[in-house]
Amino acid sequence: MYDSPEELIGKIRLGEDTSLELKAVFFRGHRVKEPSRRDLADEIAAIANTVRGVLVLGVDDKTKALVGISLKHLETVERYVYEVCNDSMTPL
Repeated sequence: MYDSPEELIGKIRLGEDTSLELKAVFFRGHRVKEPSRRDLADEIAAIANTVRGVLVLGVDDKTKALVGISLKHLETVERYVYEVCNDSMTPL
């Protein structure tokens, strides 16, 4: 994908394209508020249909700001992505 963190940050600064999708993750308490399950499923499906597509969570797609995901929410986000892939997507 990317050979170094600097290369990834350089791509983030250029913004989204057909092989890079950026999504900030927002919480309400201990639950993911955004992106919605449907929006995330759509983005994952789109990026999965590209060659070497990458989805980066924790980056605002409009401002390209690195907003991150706190360590206390990391497992919640991982579980959320898993559930979206498992429950909201059907491979063809």
